[in-house]
Amino acid sequence: MRIELNKNDETKLIKLLEVKEENIAIASMLNDLCFSLDQFSELKNIDKNDISSKCKELFLDYFELDDNNSDNIRITDQYLSNAFSLSDINEYENNPYKKSLKIKEISQNGYKLHYLSYPPYSFFPLDDIKVDEEDYYREYTSISYFNNEYKYLTLSKNNNIWMCITPNEINTMKPHIKKARGNIITFGLGLGYYIYMASTKNEVKKITIIERDEYIINLFKEYLLPLFPYKEKIEIIKEDALKYITKTKLVQYDYAFFDLWHNAEDGLPLYIKIKELDIRCDTSFWIEESLIAMYRRCLLTVIEESLNHYSDDDYRRSKNAIDKIINQIYFKTKNISFKTYKDIHNFLSKDSILNLIKK
Repeated sequence: MRIELNKNDETKLIKLLEVKEENIAIASMLNDLCFSLDQFSELKNIDKNDISSKCKELFLDYFELDDNNSDNIRITDQYLSNAFSLSDINEYENNPYKKSLKIKEISQNGYKLHYLSYPPYSFFPLDDIKVDEEDYYREYTSISYFNNEYKYLTLSKNNNIWMCITPNEINTMKPHIKKARGNIITFGLGLGYYIYMASTKNEVKKITIIERDEYIINLFKEYLLPLFPYKEKIEIIKEDALKYITKTKLVQYDYAFFDLWHNAEDGLPLYIKIKELDIRCDTSFWIEESLIAMYRRCLLTVIEESLNHYSDDDYRRSKNAIDKIINQIYFKTKNISFKTYKDIHNFLSKDSILNLIKK
């Protein structure tokens, strides 16, 4: 990769790389804030117009950041001014899946089907990220809280959370449920939230589920499927996702939905493998914006390393899956030249990234 920019464009590129680091730092901090499950009683009875300022204040206090530091003020203003909200708990309590599936705690073979909860005034992620392409690809995370305790169905494996139906899960599934029509196939069974919601649609005639974990299939069939109102639409095939796609090309389906990962970092390697396959039906992917943003960060790492004169030898080995993706990106892009910042900006767009993945 060759980068030859004028001084003005060099300044923009430096800013782009700084925003990448800010994206990573803020996302990590918000993740820590949510998973702490700390209760912020200061939010009790607060006026909705004051939520943003109070939450920024709580954020600074929680991470012991100096609220007089200009960089801290700038970054929190940029990332957090519209990040926090109070959610209506009734919207989620009245969700059809939650109302229909009342499960007693089950423990078998290291698996546990049970309920966890968000305490009142504790933060949780609300939606998939949003990316502002015109502001150096700045990434925004939405965070919310309830005034009351909220319980959600969870499957744990060896005391580690494996799957759960949180407000984030419900919200990030909405666009994919909306697209479901005809004869659909979904990859990944989970706790069946997507399947339940899609099966209630008149436009959906049949749902085929590809799941390779036999225990998850048996648990679902025994405890969850009997509570589904349209179970006759549902077929489960025990199979590896990539093998099934390779065999069928999915030509017999109207729509395919992929939900095979826990988060973007975990899912990116498999997402790339799937995007490289020959799939012949309409598709969508859970948290795709986050997956593409994660790939963009890898691409920016290669751009930054090219400025530091990294060579082929620096990309021969990898310590983990993300390193491997960075190495692949390097060899895919090593003969590309950038003359302007606009060239780089366009190269980082969603469409460009999807083309690069398939290259």
